[in-house]
Amino acid sequence: MEKYDASSMLDEFESEARTHIDRIESAFLDPELLISTPGAVDEIFRAAHSLKGTAGFFSLDKVVNIAHALESVFAGIRDDGIKPDNNMADAVLRCADCLRILIDNINDTDSIKIDPLIQQLNTYSNPTRRRSLCSGSRISC
Repeated sequence: MEKYDASSMLDEFESEARTHIDRIESAFLDPELLISTPGAVDEIFRAAHSLKGTAGFFSLDKVVNIAHALESVFAGIRDDGIKPDNNMADAVLRCADCLRILIDNINDTDSIKIDPLIQQLNTYSNPTRRRSLCSGSRISC
């Protein structure tokens, strides 16, 4: 049986995380285009979901929490008809920047504050949906 090198797995995660973050950022550079492009919201939802799941494997709780909040917003756009606007786009883009900082400093994230970003994203998501996405997870919602 082949042994896995945790360091190389983390390197691979970092690379994949950057790809997911880029995908989310690109989608929100033009919120109008996002909602008019078939499949675009599903794509960014999957990017946030994948980022959340893999970050959870590595116990990167701040990445998990931001990705979860993004996932809730994207589910609201997809399922509840929430319309992205420039304020939402600004919040999502700030989260993308923060995720990059977290990934770039993966072993030292204590000083990086995410609560204000999470609170801002939560204003754009359905509270019932947030709770249902949280059930059974170790994320605080």
